[in-house]
Amino acid sequence: MSGTVYEHLSQGGCEEFHVLLDDGRVLNVRVSDEGIVMDVFDRKPEYADQDERLGTAAMTFDEWADWAVVDEETTDVDRKTQ
Repeated sequence: MSGTVYEHLSQGGCEEFHVLLDDGRVLNVRVSDEGIVMDVFDRKPEYADQDERLGTAAMTFDEWADWAVVDEETTDVDRKTQ
């Protein structure tokens, strides 16, 4: 699956990307000086203001770095290789 960045905003030290995924969902990615927040929405083209939030992941940069490092004693390898 891939996506298309259809909007990019940059203001006040924050970068925001809106990515339309092939399956119709929208991934919003916000990068600030504190960390990264990702929200996934079920897109309702006819009612854009009523898109349903499906999930959110928000962590500081340190937390994302720790999450990305695979501990050899866990099964998190599957997460990184998908």
